[in-house]
Amino acid sequence: MSNPISVAIPVTQANRTLYITVDTYAANTQQVSIQPKNGNSMTATGNGEGKRIGYWALPIKDIGIYNFNLLIQYNDGSGFKNSTRVQTGSVAVGTLNQTVLFSEDAADNDDNDCFVTFMWFSSGQ
Repeated sequence: MSNPISVAIPVTQANRTLYITVDTYAANTQQVSIQPKNGNSMTATGNGEGKRIGYWALPIKDIGIYNFNLLIQYNDGSGFKNSTRVQTGSVAVGTLNQTVLFSEDAADNDDNDCFVTFMWFSSGQ
């Protein structure tokens, strides 16, 4: 998947909270810039194994598709570069909905250097 990335989050019920987290599993510094279509940019920067480097809770008032542009980068000591591989997946289980993006910074090819998770809950139908 190309980087920067556009992500569409389909919210099917009004008055929800969209949780966005950024976690790192890498020695290299990871940086994620998240730009909602209408709203303020969010940036998370950090490194380490199993570290949460970003957390936001966005109120969603209306049903709709919420679009975000993301740029996932890393710094190996020579400045920030776009992550080489970014993959994504989505799951809906019961009331839980998640879209996860994960990247590789080209250091060890384990594809787990940075995770961006969009999570929201639906009430029972």
